[in-house]
Amino acid sequence: MLFAFHETIRNHQENIRKKHSNLSLKGTAWTAGFPIRNRRVVVEHSKGRQVEDSIGPDMDIGFRLSKLARPGPIVASMDLVDLLVGRRYQPKLKCVFVGWETMKGVFAEKPYPVHWLVHQDGLFLSPWEGSICRFAAGYSQWQDNKGSNQNIMERINKIRDVLNRDEGLDLFPPYLDKNDMPPHHQGIHAWLERNERSELTGQADFGVEKAEGP
Repeated sequence: MLFAFHETIRNHQENIRKKHSNLSLKGTAWTAGFPIRNRRVVVEHSKGRQVEDSIGPDMDIGFRLSKLARPGPIVASMDLVDLLVGRRYQPKLKCVFVGWETMKGVFAEKPYPVHWLVHQDGLFLSPWEGSICRFAAGYSQWQDNKGSNQNIMERINKIRDVLNRDEGLDLFPPYLDKNDMPPHHQGIHAWLERNERSELTGQADFGVEKAEGP
């Protein structure tokens, strides 16, 4: 799916440039856990119209990362990179660590690792790109040093260990199966099941909560 997203952006970019050479498309990808860390809500607007939205810390990370996106690569969250590199779900895209960024409300405002997802054939950058974008400079450095997936995972694991120890953030590896949940999430999930909460009995990502809006 990520590779299809990457190719869609690239194909649309080529078509756009034929008519509007100054316009460009950018992509961001991240994970969000439902219903424990994040929630879906339906806001009731005027005239009976409903608008669905998602809120939570993972959503905040994605929106803040999107501001770092640039044409070409996909900016990816740390947890998504953990899934891709640690479990090798996306062999057609390479994960590249390109630098750090401090983002408001994320990781106790300690620097967050920025990763690019690029096509396995590599990414073309103009000779001066590194001088105007520090992340492009990070990509060039990766090309020169041939950084490995092992280095990426070691960095991610160390980030979690340090932030959990020093900031008490309780970070954990992402999971796709409830059997891989950390113990405290298993307890929350069991409570939701026992109480038949709508988060687990609804559609798609465990249901919808209604909230009043303007």
